[in-house]
Amino acid sequence: MRFRPIAKRLLCGGLGVFIVIWYLRPVPELSALSSVEADRTGQPSSASREEQFACDRTSDEVTFRWSVCLSRGDLTVELLDEGGQRLEWLKLTGNDSGCWTDHLGHTLAQGQMCRLLCVEREVVGRYRISASLGRPGARWDRYWMFPAAAVAAFALTGLLSLAGVGGSRLRAWLPISGLLAFLSSWGIILALAHEGGHLLALAMFGAWDPAATDLLGLSGEPHVGVRPSAQLAAWQTAAMSISGPMLPTLLGYGLLGLTAFRPRWREQNGWGRFALPLLAAVLLFPQTAVTLIWLAGGTDTDYSRFIENAGLPTWVSGSALAVVGLVNFAMVIWIVKYLGRRFRAKQTETG
Repeated sequence: MRFRPIAKRLLCGGLGVFIVIWYLRPVPELSALSSVEADRTGQPSSASREEQFACDRTSDEVTFRWSVCLSRGDLTVELLDEGGQRLEWLKLTGNDSGCWTDHLGHTLAQGQMCRLLCVEREVVGRYRISASLGRPGARWDRYWMFPAAAVAAFALTGLLSLAGVGGSRLRAWLPISGLLAFLSSWGIILALAHEGGHLLALAMFGAWDPAATDLLGLSGEPHVGVRPSAQLAAWQTAAMSISGPMLPTLLGYGLLGLTAFRPRWREQNGWGRFALPLLAAVLLFPQTAVTLIWLAGGTDTDYSRFIENAGLPTWVSGSALAVVGLVNFAMVIWIVKYLGRRFRAKQTETG
């Protein structure tokens, strides 16, 4: 009977569609209580901009959103209470945009007055900074439910199978639940590899701030903290920026090498036939997608910082990024074809 294989495929496909719809549906946004915006062209500016606001809720968390495009200088953003005490701050340079939520250490009451202060230092360019109270709804926060549910299903299936419950029918679901657990955890794997690359580079340059680092995005989005007092040279900024995309790429190359050039080891370790190539594709595909978007005219902070600070002609650094992305694309295609052949061979063996 072919009903059961068809039912499994329909169930897996339906779960995949549900996950995509749930993950991509609109995320509620926090309203900005205060914002500072400036366009500094011509002579470098060392002015200060300040906006006062009243808290619209009681909260012990603040969320900063920023979009900066600075060709020179840096910008220090501070949140001050009504007495002038600094509650939170961050330092911004270059071209960047993002969102960061942090605990303040004490609670701000509804109606309490605060100030958003932006201190420029030799700034040339434009920027926009906003502050909100509370933690915004984030796709990353929403994403956590899928790895947890998939891993729990895999563990439950395995325990019941070991206990002899369900027989062969339940054991048939074990590889499917394991595959779902692996695929649903791709974001965690990629975040650890990507942010780990930034972390290693900053640690080598003595600029890593552990207190401001969140590799898993528990405070909003995965990020690595930079010490406020750190003064990175241009080539160090370039190395720090490109290390994020390059560490997953190098790890993917290593796993692909084990798959392609160690056939005897691969055949002796059955899990290596599927798990290692699939993990390599997870690591290689994101930079492929980012490169294609970038070649189509999109923007990427890591790529922009690398090109601006590498000290090479723009076409040289841009061409290098494009070549790596296209090589990754070719490897992902090879992995998909390889997995297809292995899957068909497995079906033939068991059929």
